[in-house]
Amino acid sequence: MNKWLIRRARGAKGRSRREGRTFTIANVMTNPILTRTIPSTGEPIPAIGLGTWQTFLVDVETHLKTLRRWKQDGRIRYIGVTHYRADAQDAVADLIATEPVDFVQINYSASEREAEKRLLPLAMDRGIAVIANRPLAAGNLARQLSAQPLPAWAKEIACENWPQILLKFVIAHPAIACAIPGTSKPAHLHDNMKAASGPLPGEKLRALIAAAVHGSGI
Repeated sequence: MNKWLIRRARGAKGRSRREGRTFTIANVMTNPILTRTIPSTGEPIPAIGLGTWQTFLVDVETHLKTLRRWKQDGRIRYIGVTHYRADAQDAVADLIATEPVDFVQINYSASEREAEKRLLPLAMDRGIAVIANRPLAAGNLARQLSAQPLPAWAKEIACENWPQILLKFVIAHPAIACAIPGTSKPAHLHDNMKAASGPLPGEKLRALIAAAVHGSGI
């Protein structure tokens, strides 16, 4: 998989800890892919049976009907919906306001905060876990901030670089269950995973992070 998962298990005093297990997340866009990927019989689904299947907003009613049946049959644990653009968030919010899903995956970062207006509060109200994609804005945030010195307060949240700060900005939001920064480099994976440890920024530090992003011209 080319998406690396930073899981945050909420603990006391606003701290985070890494759990010793992972689960798979798979996306589907078209029904032929869905039916070809998973056997039509009742046989167990390898690996994916322990995780989550999400559907894009493409033929979503068909996909959710199929995924609900698989969940009822015990073939998958969770179902969700996903998108990666801010202009689709109202449609995603409309869907999760009425559909019983476990997860929603949307774009959210220090420079893409549209989800704070409606989608994140709605997900919290309905008990839906949120996966944040594009937490580094496809790498743009880290590149823009790389020329800026690391602020002294980075030590307060145990961050060694800007990507870790930006990831902690995302997972510090109470609605966010995890973030998925895409990477193909093991060194970046190792570095990003450090954001799952240590203190998380409170509102004051989150405001400073947002100000740094805004000041960088992003």
